Amino acid sequence: LEAEAKTLRNEELVLQNSVDKSRTELNAASRTLVELEGRLKIEEDRIAAAQRAIADYREGTARQEGHIKSLQSRIDGSKSEIARLESARGEANARVDEAKREFARLESEVAGLDAGELGLDADFEKAKSFSTQTLVPLAILIQME
Repeated sequence: LEAEAKTLRNEELVLQNSVDKSRTELNAASRTLVELEGRLKIEEDRIAAAQRAIADYREGTARQEGHIKSLQSRIDGSKSEIARLESARGEANARVDEAKREFARLESEVAGLDAGELGLDADFEKAKSFSTQTLVPLAILIQME
């Protein structure tokens, strides 16, 4: 019975050593697990920060895209306005050319009329002189009567 008790004590000692060894390994594994969980948390936080940065970048890109589209719309509107103004300028130039032609025509007509009037002034002066010369004697004759 003592031999059996000694054997059982030896087995208990081996089992106790095994339990102690397992407990030590469990404690080491627990510490490793806590450390790994901490590192996992750090990595998850880093990934979350990267995802926020990506979302912010996308938002900034969308905002820039909207601004670019707004500028493109303004450019298109400006191009339309430029085309309209160029057309109006062309029409105005055509009216200016027509007015110049009409002015030149009227100017030459007036010049022609002026040329015909040169003799009229001299004729008027002659007629006026003749009238003065004839009216004076006529007035004298009328007074004499």
